[in-house]
Parts: sequence; structure tokens; C-alpha cells
Amino acid sequence: MSRSVKFAIQLAVTAAGAVLDYFVGRLTDKMSLGILAWTGLVLVAAAAIDFARDAWREHRPARDGYGWPTPGGGLAKAAGVIRGGVRTFRWIAIVNAMLVAGLAAVASYAFTLAALTFRFLAMTGGSELGQQSPYNQPAVAFICNFQASSTAAWLVVACFVLALLLRPPVVLPLGVVAVSVTNAAIVALPPLTGDTIFPRSQLAISLSIPDTWLMRLPTELVLFGCLAPFALGVIVCGLINRSLS
Repeated sequence: MSRSVKFAIQLAVTAAGAVLDYFVGRLTDKMSLGILAWTGLVLVAAAAIDFARDAWREHRPARDGYGWPTPGGGLAKAAGVIRGGVRTFRWIAIVNAMLVAGLAAVASYAFTLAALTFRFLAMTGGSELGQQSPYNQPAVAFICNFQASSTAAWLVVACFVLALLLRPPVVLPLGVVAVSVTNAAIVALPPLTGDTIFPRSQLAISLSIPDTWLMRLPTELVLFGCLAPFALGVIVCGLINRSLS
């Protein structure tokens, strides 16, 4: 299987997962279920792709000297289809999966900030957020509450599981982009008023600090400022891909 074909399949799986995440989230009004559906689809697709590739290689002429990645059957053979054997569950692999989950949290945070700020700007006509705007505080409170929500937590958990089990690396960083932006696009925005809205937890208060920096920009620069967290998310997703390679 060539790299271009493999990338095209992974890209198709990512797109299908994002669409599934969107529809499940919309139909059930629970974005966490959308993330669960995305995780299941990615795992099944990755296992199917690797199973087909390994089965094809297994039936090549014996001179190629290729067999299953791990001898025996049961869980070891099943793990070999997905990631490459029982080494998946070694301590170094678990630590690497934790690193990937942490990077996914940072990327999701950045994409959420960019997407929700853009939506607020579109809702207000692009001139109601920025330096000394009375709408900054409620907008920041909503954004940081979403960044600290169970939806964000489940995405991090899902990325840990996928990083531990998944062999094709491109699916995961692309999925973080797609799922983060999709969930930020699904959530209903409250109308912006001058009323004070407080973050719901200490974690949300801590997460609100970078959000506030964006809102301190001059009004005409907030839209362009959205590019900074989005670019940060893309860079972090590149680090995720590198960690999995």
C-alpha cells in the first residue's frame, strides 16, 4: 500500500469520523457521545486497514519472510493488527500516549478558542469584541467553560486510547482538528450581553487567561488574532504526528 493511498484512506476516515461526531452530537445533544462514535470508527477503520495490509503481506511468497508481527494468537495477535504487538502496553508506550493526550488537550484548547471567538465575531458583526468591550467577559467565560467541559475531557481520554492502540499516526492529529472544530461549531452560543458571567470551576478560571489575552486586542484585530491559536493548534498536531511516527 503506497503512502499516498494510505494517507487518502486515513483522510477519508478522519472526514467520516468528523461527520459522525457532528451528527451524533446533534441528534443526541451530547457531544461526548459524538467523540465516542469518532473514536470507535477510527479504531475499527485502523484495525481493518492494518488487518488487510498484514493479511496481504502474510500471503506473499515465503521468500519475503513476513509473518504476523507477534507469534501466537489471542490478544497478542489482535494487538499486532492495530499497533504492532504486546509492546503496545509497555511503560514507554503508555508514557508516549500520555504525552500525545496532553498535546491533544493543548491543540483542542487552541482550536476551541479560535472557533468560538470567530463564531462570536460572526454573531455580533465583528465589531463587538476587543479592547474595552463590555462583551469580552461573558464571551471569555463561555469559551473557558467549554474548554474545561466534559466534552474536552473525553476528547483527551479518547486521544490517549487511540495513541496507545493506533498504528497509522496521521488519523489522530487530523481527528483532533476535525473533532475540536466540529464540537465548537455545534455548541449553542448564548447572546452576548453586558451581564457578568463567571467561569464554573477553578480549572476554567485558569484556562481563561489566554482567552482574555485575545480579547484585549483592538477590536479590528481580534479576527486576525484568531489565527494565532489556530496556528498553535496546527503546530501541536504536527508534534502529535511526530510523536506517533
